[in-house]
Amino acid sequence: MKKTIILTIILFSLLTQSLNAQNISTPKWIEGSWYNISESLNSKLVFLTFRNDSIFISKGFSGIDNKNQESLNQKYYDYKITKFSNDNIFRIRFEKANDIIEYEFKLQNVNYSDEPVLTYSLLVNDKLKRRHSTSSNSVFERLKK
Repeated sequence: MKKTIILTIILFSLLTQSLNAQNISTPKWIEGSWYNISESLNSKLVFLTFRNDSIFISKGFSGIDNKNQESLNQKYYDYKITKFSNDNIFRIRFEKANDIIEYEFKLQNVNYSDEPVLTYSLLVNDKLKRRHSTSSNSVFERLKK
């Protein structure tokens, strides 16, 4: 009897983690791939891909290849996920114990682009690792197919 209960608890825990990992759901306005087109250094070239089931981040020219993308929902599969979005901001927070990672993506109009650009900030355990910037080599433009 105890083995059955323990097995049930383990299976429920694994199922809950699996469901949490698949439950990112991004807003429609951000879906697709974005990259910092004006970045001249290959090592700083970043691709951001937003799909309904996850957010993917990759670096360098090989970043557009799906095999080289890091999935945030897999990386933080056992974290609690909270989200906020409106017409131009998407914020996602991954939290487990004292480990808190928060990405904020913002759609912005700039005078050097006809289309809105994407900027993002990254906060790790209350330390700002990346600040929103509209400098031309820091913004992300939508990758056109």
